[in-house]
Amino acid sequence: MSVAAAAVLFAWSFAAATVLPVSSEIPLAVAVRSAGHWLLPVLIATAGNVLGACTTYTLARYA
Repeated sequence: MSVAAAAVLFAWSFAAATVLPVSSEIPLAVAVRSAGHWLLPVLIATAGNVLGACTTYTLARYA
């Protein structure tokens, strides 16, 4: 998995965890299929989703 693909997957997962109406499942499936293994893409997508959720929570908490 290239650095650019990892960055796109992270950004897409981050956006999916916020109020933007995007889904992270399809880009994750594409990344897993193209990478040939599942662990690294799943970890990257999980990190993006968790940080996106934390960002949304923080923005809502202090709004």
